[in-house]
Amino acid sequence: MKNSFSEKIILTPIEQRYISTCYPLPDRPFLDKVEYWKRILREAAKNNKNLEVSLHDFSLAFPHIASLYLKGFFNERSIQSYFEGIDEKSHNMRMYLFAKKMYRNNFPKIFDVLLHIEYCSVKPADLETEKIYSYGMVYNYPIDVDYFGFYPENNLILLHGKSERGLIAIRELTKKEFKIFVSWFEERQKSKDNPFAKLKDELEEYLKV
Repeated sequence: MKNSFSEKIILTPIEQRYISTCYPLPDRPFLDKVEYWKRILREAAKNNKNLEVSLHDFSLAFPHIASLYLKGFFNERSIQSYFEGIDEKSHNMRMYLFAKKMYRNNFPKIFDVLLHIEYCSVKPADLETEKIYSYGMVYNYPIDVDYFGFYPENNLILLHGKSERGLIAIRELTKKEFKIFVSWFEERQKSKDNPFAKLKDELEEYLKV
């Protein structure tokens, strides 16, 4: 069942974290709306409370999420499960398939596309080893655990988005969850048509700290 723009939607603190750390391109339309809503959602997430928002007002800042709402996509799954999923309709898989399509089509700015997706994807990390697991490699990069004012009790976390201090910590992971995410990325790394693996050297050099 499809939804309408007039609806109000409820965002949980974890969902607020994911949406507020979406990494917009600097030349995208309504960038001021994006920055406004990112601030609103970040502050709400810090308070650890649900937030009711107008889908109409929200849609200019995050049209992709709004579009999925209007199509009824979130009638069957939560926003959190969309971002953290590893199925064909999940956030990461959509991003990965888009990257493969752009690479096949010889998009002239493919490196920029891959770097953007790298920041935008939900990735597991181990704070003890400082390893971040992604589509084409395992690498080290600064992690911002203070962005939402929460401090993980264990070393296994999920990342999404990027701040001035590093990739942003979203929530803690159990060992079982961590293994599932790592296995999914390791499968991508073995793929022969993985654009991230093909441009691994360039990405590693750019992300080197």
